This record gives sequence, C-alpha cells and structure tokens, in this order.
Amino acid sequence: MDGFNSTSSPYAPQVRRNQPLPSLSLCVPPGWQHGDQWAPEELKLRMDLHKLLPSVSEPKKSLTLGDVNYTASIGPPGSEHEIFLRRN
Repeated sequence: MDGFNSTSSPYAPQVRRNQPLPSLSLCVPPGWQHGDQWAPEELKLRMDLHKLLPSVSEPKKSLTLGDVNYTASIGPPGSEHEIFLRRN
C-alpha cells in the first residue's frame, strides 16, 4: 500500500454544497415569457454546460431563469432530448 488516501489528498475533487443555482437568463431568446414550456435549443446547450440538463438517469433538475425557479424534466419516451420547463 502506498499510503495514498483520496479523502485527504490535496488533489481530491472538492465537493461544493449549498451553491446557488446559476442563472441562465442570458440564454433565453428575446421576448421570453415565464411559464411552463419547452426549452429552446440555446438554453439546453447552456444547461448542459452547467450540468443542469436532465437525463434518463436523473430526469429532473432545478435551475433559475431571471430569478424564477424552474424544474427541467426530460421529454416522453422517444423524445428524451427534449426538455420541459415547469415554473416552481
């Protein structure tokens, strides 16, 4: 055993808790109206960058758009690439 302990290593990934959700307000198209709706493509790309894109293994994720909280969920079977936004 080399004595390496991943929990005490300075190279171990740091887990951040209680971080505020990133606001993705700049990723919505002009004329965006708050409410329940399908996510536009650019928003889905940004959600993916922030690891907020839901998936089959994690079908719901939370995000903020213009100080409004939403739950994003994957589309129905066969349309899992579609993301539905529901205002909380």
